[in-house]
Amino acid sequence: MMSEDFDEGDAFVSYLLQNGHIEVHGVDKRGEIYYKFTEKGIKEQAEFVKDHQSIISEVVFSLWEKNLMDMQMNPETNDWMGKPTELAFTDHGIELTVEEEDVLDQIKSHFLEGK
Repeated sequence: MMSEDFDEGDAFVSYLLQNGHIEVHGVDKRGEIYYKFTEKGIKEQAEFVKDHQSIISEVVFSLWEKNLMDMQMNPETNDWMGKPTELAFTDHGIELTVEEEDVLDQIKSHFLEGK
């Protein structure tokens, strides 16, 4: 029996997991699982990956506008490189959407893992 909360998004995530397109990457502070694309997923779900990256870029731009991200262009690749600002690691009191909060938490976690 399927849960009433199980929707098409859940079915798509299940499909992606079962077919090796994504894998569990961690759990956020609300207990929600977040995923990352596998090489297979990047190849076989290219349009979805592109759409997802576009959404993330919009959220990162919003975080930059709120002075929570520092963005610089890599002159060799012309790709934007970002890192959280010092403000992002404080109790800044800036109102964030759920998406902004999630993305910022993941970026901060990734940034701290790389140090």
